[in-house]
Amino acid sequence: MKITLKFMIMSILVLSVSCAIRVKTKYDKATNFRNYKTYALLPKPEKKFEYLTNPDRVKLKIDEKVTSALKGELRGMGFEENSNAPDFLVAYHTGVYDKVNIQDWGYAYARSANYWGGRDDIELRYYKEGTLVIDFVDAKTKELIWRGAVKRIFEPGKIDAGKVKGRINHAVEKVLSKFPPNK
Repeated sequence: MKITLKFMIMSILVLSVSCAIRVKTKYDKATNFRNYKTYALLPKPEKKFEYLTNPDRVKLKIDEKVTSALKGELRGMGFEENSNAPDFLVAYHTGVYDKVNIQDWGYAYARSANYWGGRDDIELRYYKEGTLVIDFVDAKTKELIWRGAVKRIFEPGKIDAGKVKGRINHAVEKVLSKFPPNK
């Protein structure tokens, strides 16, 4: 009974850590972020054949969801969209990458007559890692003034289309919660 309870508690802790979103930011320490009141979204370069190379991105309308989340969060933070004379420009980059985690345990089952052969002390785990990077660029100098990035792990084949918008909104909210620095 005690072992089962300990196992359940450890499982919950591991799951909560693995689901946590970690945000990383970098910024120009000489920048006075109070001077920035208006923004404009930089247009994404057109990718004519993206539906062939990245069908999930097109099917799930990732760009529309990120743009909507950015506008909503920035509006909620008191920034005004102004494409004619913005103080800063907003660009974002997304990607989903295939990853492999290799764990060498350093031990294996003893050899026996029923042994199939090969090493069984190495464990492979295939997964996908989604990344969102948000850049703020000074509109006059065209220099990067702030960058926020977040990563999330997905199991292959388990990207739930119904949860994509909520996850994107959550990721954008977490990244922009770090802006401006030194709040």
